[in-house]
Amino acid sequence: MFVVGWSGMLRSSEIVGLPWRDVHFTSTGELMLYLPRTKTDPGAGSWVLLSAPEGRVINPGLCLQQLRDLVRVVDQDDWVFRPSLQAEALRSKNTVAPRLKKALARAGISGAELYAAHSLRRGGPTHAAKMGVPLRFIKVMGHWKSDTVREYLYGNAVGVVWLVKSGVLGRVGVGVYKWVR
Repeated sequence: MFVVGWSGMLRSSEIVGLPWRDVHFTSTGELMLYLPRTKTDPGAGSWVLLSAPEGRVINPGLCLQQLRDLVRVVDQDDWVFRPSLQAEALRSKNTVAPRLKKALARAGISGAELYAAHSLRRGGPTHAAKMGVPLRFIKVMGHWKSDTVREYLYGNAVGVVWLVKSGVLGRVGVGVYKWVR
């Protein structure tokens, strides 16, 4: 869930609302997700292409292929991310943040309590920017129509933790941080 959300720059509602029928694997190993409705395109639908170079540790296509094989998908209307094989979908976008914090804490990541579901949405574009991807492409990849994406880009994790703890960063909503100017 986290690899797909981060690499796809997805919103929590897009993560928990993803059925298997909207997950497509290409013959060349890429992963395509169809989002029938997004915050910026309600009802219009959009495609998200996720790819990783050969041998990359983080490969969203491989992660979803392995998940599909593990759960033995029979019904294409089943939700991709469920708490268990017997459970219904993670119906609420509010279920992503506690799961992320728990996973980070289990992995020994310090400051796990500072992360929120929106950290996935912010982490993807931040990483892309650090890799030199032009802002116009990041906007397309993350479905941003405005320059709001600029507010999503962190300088670095250590700097963000310092900013949060020092109060230089103002908290806006649940898990969404915005630079205080």
